[in-house]
Amino acid sequence: MITNTQALTKLCLELAQEPVLAFDTEFVREHTYLPELALIQVATDKQAYLIDPTCFDIKDMAPLLDLLQNQKVLKVLHAAYGDQECLQKIYGITASPILDTLEAASLMGLGESISLEDLLRKTIKVKLSKNLSRTRWLNRPLSPEMESYALDDVKHLVRLSQYLESELKKLDRWDWALELSAAFSNPKLYEEPLESMAQKLAKSRHLKSHHYACLKRLLKWREERALSLNQPRKRLADDATLISLARSQPKTLKQLANFRGLHLREVKKQGQELLNLLQSQEEDKKTALPLLSKGKHLGAQEKSVVSFLATLIKCLCQELRLANRLVMTNKELEILLAEELYTQAEWIQRGLIHPQAASLVGETLEEALAGKKLLGIQNKKLKIY
Repeated sequence: MITNTQALTKLCLELAQEPVLAFDTEFVREHTYLPELALIQVATDKQAYLIDPTCFDIKDMAPLLDLLQNQKVLKVLHAAYGDQECLQKIYGITASPILDTLEAASLMGLGESISLEDLLRKTIKVKLSKNLSRTRWLNRPLSPEMESYALDDVKHLVRLSQYLESELKKLDRWDWALELSAAFSNPKLYEEPLESMAQKLAKSRHLKSHHYACLKRLLKWREERALSLNQPRKRLADDATLISLARSQPKTLKQLANFRGLHLREVKKQGQELLNLLQSQEEDKKTALPLLSKGKHLGAQEKSVVSFLATLIKCLCQELRLANRLVMTNKELEILLAEELYTQAEWIQRGLIHPQAASLVGETLEEALAGKKLLGIQNKKLKIY
């Protein structure tokens, strides 16, 4: 276990000479706004290491953070979103370049979101023990069993990446895997603007413009308050409570104290500020409602077409060893129909499909939209005609 700056610096200098490095984290976020990083695991194809982040100030983690951003070292992760979000929220960086083995597996017909346990078993015949998946990783000291479990999560990743690279290059999909993985290195992926949050919450809620403006102020208050207290948003007020507050706009502290879903502690400490936020302001009536759907409403027949196309894509993906989501989702198919986009070029330009996916299935989808493809049943299996 690496617990001091000298050992961390020495290790990172050695690891910087490796072309490929496995990386994983153990973190907890049930009771806090920011994730609490409990353990970092790194590995080469020969050796795995544990780093205890609770022993370091942020500035002392510089050797590791530099390594994670070293463009000459490919970092291998499984299900990269959580680890990358943790790095971004705590240290302000993301690892790059990376290979997300979950994304790589989705390009080989191994499912939409395969677990690391299943992926290792199906590819390089390694069996992991997952009996400690709910461990309290912030507790110290870690038992030998816990350390062994944590090391298991990374010590096979480099060999797994070598297997995936070999197989994906045969399919001409290795660069595609790296491109999908690179998306998780974009810091903006882990930053949700308040406007976007408000749109999601208010969608189909029939809010008036001044209610929507009030909701945005409440969201800003909750975000800043949760960050300052380092507490989960829901501990202050859940989404439904904020929407109800924006609609009803209580006028007194007594009304606020009786409002279900709002923590009494927050009423005592933040009551007057909340009342100020809830008061209608002159500009509220001018607030636009960008949350309403602007697309054409799909009728029953068009929804049936979406179902047909989704089933067609599923059949194609089984043949091509691709995860369905890498072609088009139902939401993307709905956009395709609503905007009457019937060619591959239009789908690519609109961002509905990846160019490589279009090269594999685009012609068949175009023919289906033109009425030239059918789905039938042969030997109890769906078949495209």
